[in-house]
Amino acid sequence: MVDETLDYNPDYFGDGDLADAENLPEGPRYIGYVSKVDTSQTEPGKYRKLNKPLKDGRDEVPQVDVDITALGKAGEGKLDSDSNYYRTSSQNFWIGKEDRIGRHSLARLIRDAAGIDEDTLKTMPIRESAHKLEKVYVTFEVKHRKFETKSGGEGVAQDFRKIKPATTAEIEAIQ
Repeated sequence: MVDETLDYNPDYFGDGDLADAENLPEGPRYIGYVSKVDTSQTEPGKYRKLNKPLKDGRDEVPQVDVDITALGKAGEGKLDSDSNYYRTSSQNFWIGKEDRIGRHSLARLIRDAAGIDEDTLKTMPIRESAHKLEKVYVTFEVKHRKFETKSGGEGVAQDFRKIKPATTAEIEAIQ
């Protein structure tokens, strides 16, 4: 009885549905939104542990993780629903005072994308203000980088770079 039923049902899933996802193509500007902000590694005793110490001797740093999910190419609309891409990438911002680039990059993103003015941003703890980024639309470029896997092989990761607030026109194009 089961064999007969299977003969009459069409195959809804193809081999492509079972394949591993691929990285987004490098280059063009994409639009997406901040899907998650994790500030758990900003609390003393929970800092990110580093594989090798920094030049100043530190082996752990406070870090804010910002996950961005790609929706489509900026100005061109949503990604095709049949495409099988890794759409989310996590950006790690080191926010210790010695790590000015990460701290300033995150502060600038919060100011520009979440619309928090400079004076308010200076008086607000970074772990609170970082959460204001959640669900904010941003644009970015995708770059690929090679890394060594635990098994000794080589993998390719995607990094979202040049993250900026999305314009109203870019947001309207994906809705």
